[in-house]
Amino acid sequence: MPSPSEIVDRRPQPEQATQQRSVDERITAAVAQAAHPQPFADQRALCGCAVPPFYRLAAMTAADRIVKSADGYHPTLTSL
Repeated sequence: MPSPSEIVDRRPQPEQATQQRSVDERITAAVAQAAHPQPFADQRALCGCAVPPFYRLAAMTAADRIVKSADGYHPTLTSL
């Protein structure tokens, strides 16, 4: 453990950055793994994002990657 006066570089290293999944991948995985449609409020915990970007959910819905219903977001039939 570094001492309180030691400077530590906490930026992700290149190999760590490449292993991180994109927001779209996390949203797609969370929606696909859910047993039922997930409301926007539940996406935070499922996606591992502080707040899943609404614009990404909207773009993915427009691209038919996920479906938005009255109950929440769920996968399209083609994404299963």
